[in-house]
Amino acid sequence: MREAVALKADHVVLTPTIVFESLGERSVLTAMQALAQWAVRLWKAADPRARDFIGVGGFNMVRREVYERVGGFESLRMEVLDDLFLGWRVKRAGYSQHVVVGPDLVRIRWIEGTLAVIRLFEKNGFAVSRFRVALHLLACASLVIHVVVPLAAIAWGGWAMAAGLLTYLAIGLVYLANRRISRVSPWHAIFFAPVTTIVLFAFLRSMILALVRDGVDWRGTRYSLDELRRHVGSLK
Repeated sequence: MREAVALKADHVVLTPTIVFESLGERSVLTAMQALAQWAVRLWKAADPRARDFIGVGGFNMVRREVYERVGGFESLRMEVLDDLFLGWRVKRAGYSQHVVVGPDLVRIRWIEGTLAVIRLFEKNGFAVSRFRVALHLLACASLVIHVVVPLAAIAWGGWAMAAGLLTYLAIGLVYLANRRISRVSPWHAIFFAPVTTIVLFAFLRSMILALVRDGVDWRGTRYSLDELRRHVGSLK
């Protein structure tokens, strides 16, 4: 609250501290954080000129008048990623948004086991690409590149090996930069490729299940793709 008042923020996101119980859980989260930074630059969320935005289910604090002006959660009733897109609506409406790093202020047991991300993405994965098949396949192709190209370069040898090793060094530096939030050693970067492969499978599975079922299942209810697509925003 002090930060919100000091920053004159309309929306404050506090980064939760994830509770881990295994090496696999740590590896999954840190890889996903590294991948997410291709899409969301947290340090740009406060810049009114930047398109970057953020929302976190673990801690979204919004001024009441702003919450009401953007329509609250009623306007997001058919949004699968409602926490994230609450942040999008606040930012798009021109209100100030800030991210606060507060280790251990909010603790969450987010995933249980290395492969839990597959089940987690069953609902959320296809929604990231706004249920657009071509865009989703493009995102999956980028994950393939993340996995294959650095390892292929290392296996090739010579200057290609040097480039591949530098790529992994850069990934390790991203892990190091995230350490204050993740509390995970940058050495977990050595698991980046296998974990990204799991994430890739989870994303593809989410799309395939949604297309086969013609909808997304959530807590015993199926929401049709046509209905979901009618209600999603354009992200412009």
